[in-house]
Amino acid sequence: MSKALVLGHSLVRDLDLWTRETSSDFLSNCETHVYGIGGRTTALISKHDICIVRWIQPSIVFLQVGGNDISIGKTAKEIVDNQMKLAREILRIGTKRVIIGSVIGRMAPRGMTTSQYKNKRKKVNKLLKSQESAKIKVWDHKNFHQCHFRDGVHLTDKGNEVFFFSIRHALHSVL
Repeated sequence: MSKALVLGHSLVRDLDLWTRETSSDFLSNCETHVYGIGGRTTALISKHDICIVRWIQPSIVFLQVGGNDISIGKTAKEIVDNQMKLAREILRIGTKRVIIGSVIGRMAPRGMTTSQYKNKRKKVNKLLKSQESAKIKVWDHKNFHQCHFRDGVHLTDKGNEVFFFSIRHALHSVL
């Protein structure tokens, strides 16, 4: 049986709780692990959480990163370069495919206005999509609306359901 890992920041942490509460399973033919820590940036995942990839040894990793990296002081190119560097690091460990989820919008970003965040997020997602390769796929999350956010950043139960099905579809697309 193949193994998959969903790795990322607080949205992934909350998704893990939601999947346990709802007894939702990503794929019946794939052992799926979910690991997320609030506030994680791409650099922090690389520094502190890469051991999870080594321990689980998944054939597929779904990365949900970048939302906490967006700031006034970082360019879209720097953010995408860091995401791609992390994806390549995961591949070097032995994972066969990495899927990077597009950065999801925020209604209440830190340190910048909603429109500044939205503009940089769009640049990141566009540039990220242009970096796809045979082993690194970019997944465009769709169907998130304002009603899916409980505090402007984190998802409601309905938002977690949308997130779950988006990631499940992404995993299914590479198996």
